[in-house]
Amino acid sequence: MASRMWCGCPTAKRTGYPAACTYDNLEGFAINIERILAMTGPVFVALKVVPEIQNAPIGGRKPWMTRSRAQVIEDLQKELGLRI
Repeated sequence: MASRMWCGCPTAKRTGYPAACTYDNLEGFAINIERILAMTGPVFVALKVVPEIQNAPIGGRKPWMTRSRAQVIEDLQKELGLRI
């Protein structure tokens, strides 16, 4: 699927966002992340994701969260080159 980006999404406009972007693939989002971060905010960004469905009982599922939330945020900041 091709990614789509537009500003002025009607739903986002009605809720007070001056700009909105929507993506249905990670590549399109990655290409435009600098442009999004440079926009006057707030900016509404919608990412379409395909869920991973597990039908095993909760106790029998493989743990998927291997990092703490703080570690995920720190890793993302490093990946984006942000220093906070």
